Amino acid sequence: MFKKILFIWILINTSLFAQQKEIYVLDAKTKKPLSGVNITWGTGEGMVSEVDGSFEKKILNSVKGIVHFSYVGYKDLNVKANQITSNIELTPTSRALSEVVISKEILLTANQIIDSVQAHVVDNYNFNLTNRHFFLRQKDDGAVEQLNVHIKKSTIPVFDDAFAKKMIAEMPKENDFLTEIMGNHYGDLKKLKLLISDGYKAYDTESNGYLENYYQKLEEIINTHVKSDSYFKIRTGIFSIETDVNETFLKEGEVVDVRNDMGNAKKQANFFLNDRKEMLGKVFEDVFLRKDGNVDVLQDADKYQFEYIDEMIINGQDVYVLDFKPKKKKKYKGTLYINQDDFSIVKLDFNSTMALFKIKLLGVSFKEKGNKGTIVFEKDISGKYNVKYIRKIANMEFGIDRPFVIVEKNKNVKGRRTQNKVKFDMVMKGSFQSHYDYVVLDNEVLTASKFQQIDESQSKQPKDWARHNDNFWISSPQWPLVEETMNEFNP
Repeated sequence: MFKKILFIWILINTSLFAQQKEIYVLDAKTKKPLSGVNITWGTGEGMVSEVDGSFEKKILNSVKGIVHFSYVGYKDLNVKANQITSNIELTPTSRALSEVVISKEILLTANQIIDSVQAHVVDNYNFNLTNRHFFLRQKDDGAVEQLNVHIKKSTIPVFDDAFAKKMIAEMPKENDFLTEIMGNHYGDLKKLKLLISDGYKAYDTESNGYLENYYQKLEEIINTHVKSDSYFKIRTGIFSIETDVNETFLKEGEVVDVRNDMGNAKKQANFFLNDRKEMLGKVFEDVFLRKDGNVDVLQDADKYQFEYIDEMIINGQDVYVLDFKPKKKKKYKGTLYINQDDFSIVKLDFNSTMALFKIKLLGVSFKEKGNKGTIVFEKDISGKYNVKYIRKIANMEFGIDRPFVIVEKNKNVKGRRTQNKVKFDMVMKGSFQSHYDYVVLDNEVLTASKFQQIDESQSKQPKDWARHNDNFWISSPQWPLVEETMNEFNP
């Protein structure tokens, strides 16, 4: 009797098992089918689950040993082949991807990768207040294609058309300007406070001392014809600028930035700090994590076309390489390098496809022709990604076709305050290219209270040099790291 019952039980179970031709791979929590699960055994044989999560059980009938199940965002599972008698359930990891589909070639499609990047932005990146110890370089290379100055009236005899033509003839057609600083950058992707610990500015870094000679000539003329306690008013139409002339243009061999003399006293004191903050803001405006960022490849992903290119290794990380280009009135194209483990963008190369800004008004024109660059991220001790390096190159064109009046005034003389006046017309056309390099040397968490306590007035003022000083940073222990980072990502 017992043998009959055992036989019937085996027969029923064998029949039921035979009827289950397909096994399903499911999410252990949601019980939803997982499409494209990688199923391998032996020395490389394998298959993937279908769209409904199923695979044919009979394929495993001849398999002896372990069958390996793996899926992006889920823990791997090993099961003996003869024990696969019911559905397989995979447990999601902390970064599980709920809607990722893997193709037959076991590669995510470009759009699926971007979906996954978007889903994990908040988890992957640091959006908090941070203290970043940094290095920032800005190098401007300018060229003047046309410059004509016609002196219409001058109470200073030496300032005439002949003098203007001579100065223009001697002027180099190309010039440059360089600023390098180190310090601490406090804030997040938009909030910004700076404490500059050291830095310098260099004018005329490659030419043969034209600016020094130019300022010396101007200084001689001003010392001869202009009172030391006077000030200038520069007018062009309805616009005017006021600047003091109580300092010489040259101090102990250094070229003074005349822009520091313009505006009110408070602005004069903070000019360099505010100027560097503005430049750093321009560097960060291309970070794709900002909602108002220029490179909005994640914010408006549906307006870009993505193409899977390849896989590679960056700093020991396996990354997907994707190209992107605009398909709807967007201005950037480029390449994304995406960590395969956590779907974070660890590097971004971008290049504008059209002019970003242009204006022409009252004889003054400006055009931001475009920019390109690289943004690199690195994990900090908290496991979040922070900006490690930003390189940006921006191209601009400018033009001026306006009348100008420069008036010397003095409050300490009797009678009319106007002492001298020079009226002239100017036509100028030119272009310049700005190169930015921003390197984060280290960073740490910053509380809101500490951020509020940062006193930017403690920033150091830079020295103004007539030439680039190759040895300026030679004593800095962090300079080798700056050079190493820039060389690595800007070969």
